[in-house]
Amino acid sequence: MPNTVYISDVIDAPIEKVWEIMRDYNGMPSYHPGIKKSVIGGDLPSDQIGCVRRLTLGDGYVREVLLCLDDRNYVFTYEIIEGTLPVRRYVAGVRLHRVTQGNRTFGEWWADFEVV
Repeated sequence: MPNTVYISDVIDAPIEKVWEIMRDYNGMPSYHPGIKKSVIGGDLPSDQIGCVRRLTLGDGYVREVLLCLDDRNYVFTYEIIEGTLPVRRYVAGVRLHRVTQGNRTFGEWWADFEVV
């Protein structure tokens, strides 16, 4: 049975500054406390579609492939291809939107997956 998780928040920073941090596909440990380490395989740049990152979690790991990175629309998507989480068909994404009042950013993260 498919599951969807959705989280959103308003970030008190301009979209360009937030995107600079978020678009670094290898930079997740800098803003997510549950990620211990991230390594991009094959010496590929972290913004190349198809690059694979290996995230070390507190009690396991996942390998994820970058499916889309769109600087114009402030969005990226990725898919888990291997790992210790009991999921399959896991596709997730991040999208940012400009909040004009106060020069802030509305951020969204979603994931669709099946539990095994």
